[in-house]
Order: sequence, then C-alpha cells, then structure tokens
Amino acid sequence: MKTGLLSLFCQSFKKFEDKFLPLRAGRPAKSNDIWFRDITNRDHVREKNGVMRLHHAAFKGKAISQPSHKKWLTELSGRLNSKAGTIDSMKACGDKRANLSRERANKEGQSGKKFTYVGVFFKSIKEIRDSSFMKTDIIYDPTEEPIYDKAHANFVSYDKDPSYFEDLEILKRLCDYFKFVPVHELENSPLGKR
Repeated sequence: MKTGLLSLFCQSFKKFEDKFLPLRAGRPAKSNDIWFRDITNRDHVREKNGVMRLHHAAFKGKAISQPSHKKWLTELSGRLNSKAGTIDSMKACGDKRANLSRERANKEGQSGKKFTYVGVFFKSIKEIRDSSFMKTDIIYDPTEEPIYDKAHANFVSYDKDPSYFEDLEILKRLCDYFKFVPVHELENSPLGKR
C-alpha cells in the first residue's frame, strides 16, 4: 500500500513540476517542448526518392556516449526548442558547431569539407517519454564548453548501454524514430512554430 501511494505521489509531483515550476538544470524537460540535435555533417543525411533522410552515421562515433556520473546509461546531446531562441539564432549555433568540427578536422589533417549545417532531427518530448522503443527522457543540461549553450539537453536512455547502439538495425530504427528537417525548412517545421 505504501509503495502504491508513494508512486502515485511521485507521479502527481512530476505533473505539477512539469506544469508549474521553472525548468532547472539537471531536471527533466517540460513535456510540451521539442528536443532536437543539429546535423553538421553532410554524411549524416542521404537523399532517397527525392527526400532527405537521416542516415545511421548520425548516431555513430562519439554521438552516443556513456556518462560516468549520471543516473542513465547513455546520452545523446541536443537542444531544447523553448530555450534555443529564434530560427536565426538556431542557425547561427548550427553554423558555429559545423565550423568547430571543420576546424578540428583540418587541424587533424583531415578534410573538413563535409562539415556544414545541414539541418536537425527532432521529436517532441511527450513522444519521447511515451515511446515503447526504450526507457528515455530529456534532461536539461546547459553547457559552457565547447560552446555556451543555454538550450543544451541530453536525450538519455535508462535501460540501454552504448553497445546496444552498435547494432545497425537499432541505428536504422533511430533514423525512423526521429524526424529530419533540412536547414532551409526550419521556419515551417514544428521547431519554427512556437
């Protein structure tokens, strides 16, 4: 009986917090927000039947990591639409990220040509929380480095470690899970309609 009441109290408080309390660092994002991740590498999208689609390469490398000091097993950095500012400021941030990647590649003796702001992939936080795909959430986590970002938030998984995301079929499923929007269509996407 006590466990049931405690669970009910926690659920009620979460709903209260989501609706009435201001968003704080380290806390779950508001359920009426949208989480997105900038795509700054041309290799992370592909054209298929005249439509640009997210490619599984967007989730490889260091994209999905395992934090050592948090309650979740994996995280994928992104941003909260409500904190990202105008579409122009979103584009400026995406361009800045692409420039940093290009400079890093050039310093390492690689070609940085593929690094440009291509667009974003996104999903509403309510859809993320309601997903049966895995136990996930979005945690607000503003950053100072490498770019100051008051909109930074992590897509986190509580039940899947990084090895789960090495499976090509899982990566393809992630590509279908998120919606991709090219940079020139941001204004007309849910991200531009606030």
